[in-house]
Amino acid sequence: MPDRILKDIRYFESDKPNISGQSTPSYFGKIFIPTKDTIFIGERIARKLNEFKFSFGEYDHIYLNFTTILKENQFQLSERNIDKTIKYIDYGLDQIKFNALNDSEKDKFIISVTIEI
Repeated sequence: MPDRILKDIRYFESDKPNISGQSTPSYFGKIFIPTKDTIFIGERIARKLNEFKFSFGEYDHIYLNFTTILKENQFQLSERNIDKTIKYIDYGLDQIKFNALNDSEKDKFIISVTIEI
């Protein structure tokens, strides 16, 4: 499959392994408390990367899954394969530490992790 231009970045969360055939990560908001802007951060970054014709190979959708399963700040490509154009990336996050941040700190953190990935 040819390289595709990035179209979307979405945020998910899980407290179980992100493996095909097991429970699917849910949208960000049950484990980790989002801000009113959290959902828009990924959209804005994806739009800018799309403008610059950024490619992540055959994937044009990146699903960043914040999880309590991995060590804090560790990330890995998920084994979950639901579509040839979607790639999950798991990122270890401490629920108590993240939820204790104020909204501005949460948004800065989400931006930073998204750019890092």
